[in-house]
Parts: sequence; C-alpha cells; structure tokens
Amino acid sequence: MANLKIGIDVDYTLFSCDSLLYKYIARLKTSSNDKKLKYCEISKTQNYKVGLFCKMIKAFNPKFYKEYHNASKIIKLLKQNGHEIYIITSRPSFQPFVGSLQSWLNDNQIEYDKLIMGCSNKSNFAYLNGLDLMIDDLEHNCKAMENIGIKSLLFKGDNYAIEDCFDLDIAHSWTSVYAKIQKFVQERGI
Repeated sequence: MANLKIGIDVDYTLFSCDSLLYKYIARLKTSSNDKKLKYCEISKTQNYKVGLFCKMIKAFNPKFYKEYHNASKIIKLLKQNGHEIYIITSRPSFQPFVGSLQSWLNDNQIEYDKLIMGCSNKSNFAYLNGLDLMIDDLEHNCKAMENIGIKSLLFKGDNYAIEDCFDLDIAHSWTSVYAKIQKFVQERGI
C-alpha cells in the first residue's frame, strides 16, 4: 500500500465562499520566504465551537463554504489508499476560526490525520515534516515546494485562466487531483 504524506490547503482548494471579504482574505499572500516557522497543530480530540463572530460574518461562517466537487470523496479514497492527510492553512489558530474550520471538515466528512493552522511557511513545514506532496491554489506556495524538492499540485478548480504556471502541475478538479496522485505514486514505484 502506498503511503504518501499529502498536504492540502483549505481556501480555494477544499472549498470556496461567495463573499467579497472571503475572496479578499483568502488571497492574502503569506510569505513563503519567512525563515521562522510558526504554526499550531490542532488536536482532533479538541473540538472548538464556531463563535458568534464567525456565524455573523459570511466569510467565516462554515455554512456558506462550498466544497469543490468530490473533494471529500477523493480525500477519503486517498486515506483508504494508506496516505496521510495534513490539512494545512495560514488561517490563524484563533479559537473561533478553528471551530469554524473544524465544523466544516466534520460536516463534510473530510478525513485527515493532522490539522495545521496559522502556518507561516508551508514549504518549510512540509520539508521539516517529510511531506511528499502539497495541493495548494497559490502559485507561490507550489513553486516554493518544488524549489525544495516537494511535489506540488496547483489546484485551480474552475479557473482555467492561468498565467505563467507552465512549470507547475495543475489540477482543475479533485478527480484530476486523484489521477495525478496515482501517476505520482506509480512514477515513484510505491
């Protein structure tokens, strides 16, 4: 059985939200070049509540998040194939945000091994934790992974207008993600 450590970003990779504030916040670039690695691993046994603040603002309310088609189904298949799944986000580990994300992951039956929040440098985290693959919607995160020898998939969902990404492996659907991971596993002879 194959056993890859796979990192998966959250915003615009697992889901999107029809909110201008969400679109703005989700596109804020965190520095991939930040030497300091900051993150918080959230225990699966500790369930935080979705705070009133998060319920009042659409951008933070998990009921408004729209899963990309087949994301939960594909992640479940990856888990069944023996892969470790790390959900990695730069979203702050502020309790209401944790509760909001946990609620969405639970409601959508997303299977994962670790939830990493407030990650200031995904490529550094991936390197130090032995990740084999990262799925992210931001080109700079994918390029940072590739620069240190970690395979990346640039997830673009329905966005076919991609510029200057010819050196990255691109997936437009979760079905495509699965096919590309299967190909990666075969190439590595796992």
